[in-house]
Amino acid sequence: MNGISENPKTRKHAQIAEAHIGTSQGEKRKKQKSREAKLRDKWRSMKYRCYVKTATGYKYYGGKGIKVCMEWRKSFPAFREWAFKNGYRCNLQIDRIDGNGNYSPENCRFVTHKTNMQNRTTTKLSFKLAKEIRSLYATGKYTKTELGKMFGVTRQSATSVIKNEMWV
Repeated sequence: MNGISENPKTRKHAQIAEAHIGTSQGEKRKKQKSREAKLRDKWRSMKYRCYVKTATGYKYYGGKGIKVCMEWRKSFPAFREWAFKNGYRCNLQIDRIDGNGNYSPENCRFVTHKTNMQNRTTTKLSFKLAKEIRSLYATGKYTKTELGKMFGVTRQSATSVIKNEMWV
């Protein structure tokens, strides 16, 4: 039974109520499936970049010896259970706390894209350096291009820091 009465009068009222609220049982199942499907994609991507040598990011993961713990590697339900207990939301990304460590319950968390990008090993700036860029720019003695060269980033990155679009 789908939760809607078989009586035509009450069924009509239930349909109106569902339309008004906007969340039928079917919609809830679709959202759950969508949430789970997105998590499954993250799980597959994590394994792919660690074990498939032709993967775009393999050199940063599997090529550096990064692995997925056996529990997660062999079982999506185990990964799913951990994820749902540890703050998984569709808009978050999985992050390894120790960038040289493996994907495992002890070393992973969910973070925003912004946080994840700031934790990359290729990131050249930090909050401290961004603050320094802003301070130097505020003196009026340096251009954005000069600051970019001084800190080893592009003029565009220096501009984003100065405008508080990055590292805020």
